[in-house]
Amino acid sequence: GFLGEAHLWQVITYIFLHGGFFHILMNMLVMFVFGRELEDYLGTDRFLYLYMACGIVAGLGWLMISGAGPAVCIGASGAVFGIAAAYAALNPNRVLTLLIFPLPIPVKMKARTMIIVFGAATMVFLFFDQGNIAHAAHLAGGLVGYFYGRRAKPKMRVMASPEATPWQSARWPQDAEEDGMLRTEEAPEPPEAHEINTILEKIKSEGIGSLSRRERATLEAASRKGR
Repeated sequence: GFLGEAHLWQVITYIFLHGGFFHILMNMLVMFVFGRELEDYLGTDRFLYLYMACGIVAGLGWLMISGAGPAVCIGASGAVFGIAAAYAALNPNRVLTLLIFPLPIPVKMKARTMIIVFGAATMVFLFFDQGNIAHAAHLAGGLVGYFYGRRAKPKMRVMASPEATPWQSARWPQDAEEDGMLRTEEAPEPPEAHEINTILEKIKSEGIGSLSRRERATLEAASRKGR
């Protein structure tokens, strides 16, 4: 049948194969740095969907751009690049410290600058590097993650400030009521600490989108109280 001849399942299974220990180590290191915080804000389900979407589109992008030759594409790099790009799109002004290999030289830059530099480098390598790195997959996966983050940011302003407390970093735009995300419903009295902690635990386990209107109003009240 067509599915058997085309091996379409490989656009999913290739994500879970790697070319060696160093290959998977670098991918999981990037996931550890960017994935933990991104999952906290998106929730596990949305994070998983985003990861898989980035990986699948990365594989298809590689097939269309670089897949005509005898080379093969394996690894989660395209999906991981998408996770890093989504993080940068959601939080462009976060200052990151990067270690430049092979020498561990620390370089500080904003997340927006990081993803622009990596994206530009990927474009250059795509045309001039003849090695065994799937630059087309990195580019395709990164674009999916970046545009997802750009689309999500106006509706869910998270990771707003490195100095902010968790509830102060959860911001909604003024037009959120028009989007149906938040309707003003003030808490009847200043929230207690245990109530705030319960809401923060819910954000950590299910994502900020799982909050009810009253829970969001409670966070807003706590934010104003802390100003």
